[in-house]
Amino acid sequence: MTKKKIVIGLMILGLTIGATVWTVKVVKEFKKVMADYYIEYHAKQYQ
Repeated sequence: MTKKKIVIGLMILGLTIGATVWTVKVVKEFKKVMADYYIEYHAKQYQ
């Protein structure tokens, strides 16, 4: 019984870490895209 709880705990921990890493990656990509869009938008305005 205890072993099963440990395994479930590790699985939840692994999923949590995986989700966090994935979220960080998505946020970084999103920021990069938004920065590029922002720069292009302002470049067009000043031309």
